Amino acid sequence: MRTALTAPVTGIAATPLGNGYWLLSSDGHVYGFGAARVEGMPGGALAPFDAIAARPAGGYVVTAANDAAVYQYPGGTLAAAGPGYQTTGSMVATAVTPSGNGTWQAEPTGNVITTGDAPYLGTVPANEQVVSAPVAGIAATPTGQGYWLVGSDGNVYNFGNAGYFGSGLR
Repeated sequence: MRTALTAPVTGIAATPLGNGYWLLSSDGHVYGFGAARVEGMPGGALAPFDAIAARPAGGYVVTAANDAAVYQYPGGTLAAAGPGYQTTGSMVATAVTPSGNGTWQAEPTGNVITTGDAPYLGTVPANEQVVSAPVAGIAATPTGQGYWLVGSDGNVYNFGNAGYFGSGLR
């Protein structure tokens, strides 16, 4: 089945059972395929939207690139970034905590912003490193006590209980 899109796709997230997926477009539209139901979209919010991630118990979160706002569905509640965090306003990836009540968001610089119950475990700039290429993704450990960042060049940065297993440098 093909669906007409309203803007370029910026992310994909699989349902918890893997029997469907959601696509996110830069204007905030969410498209569901298979068993993925569309629970809502951030109407009237600041675009562009750059990241979508599945919640463990179902539903999804959508991250707004410009202001690090996280919209959670079902519920449509807005989660603000944790206190004291400064963002450059360019989120590129998001990961959800095991409880589904928090997120980690990554900026191209390696800066990580947290919401809800996501523990802050560090960023690349805080470790006095410089990313070798813009960060393109983030993944959380199953316990939620660690995460990995990956640069567009394949370099991997690990935090908390996320082990380092190598990089795919180009």
